[in-house]
Amino acid sequence: MKAVITCKLNIPARHAWQRVKQSQTLVYVCKGLLSFENSEDFPAQWQENLRIQSRLKFFGLIPGWQHSIHFIRLSDAAMTLRTRESGAMVRTWDHEISIQHASATCCFYTDSVDIEAGLLTPLVWLFAQALYRYRQRRWRSFTGGLS
Repeated sequence: MKAVITCKLNIPARHAWQRVKQSQTLVYVCKGLLSFENSEDFPAQWQENLRIQSRLKFFGLIPGWQHSIHFIRLSDAAMTLRTRESGAMVRTWDHEISIQHASATCCFYTDSVDIEAGLLTPLVWLFAQALYRYRQRRWRSFTGGLS
């Protein structure tokens, strides 16, 4: 199943794109709902072909599963980042973030994810809907640097 969620950000596309590439942006936009056990060890900036493993935590308390993220494409020209992810019952979580220029002061941010989790795929798809809507609300809260 595929989930596609888009929002408008009131920052220039190039600024949004620079933040997409920063690992601390992932930590910030997930904070409160999902955290990564070893996020302090993440590189400052994501890179193509990078692979990371991290144990997920829900709501900062509930231990989750070991999650694998492989950064398969990072294109400055297209302003897209594509990962291939998996963990526990989720066999496939292929995620693409894209930034599209709208004007000098705003852009469109899109999360697109293909999910395969066997019989649990519809439930995992619902979780993805909630996760990316939450993340996009956090994205819209950016006013300066990361908090």
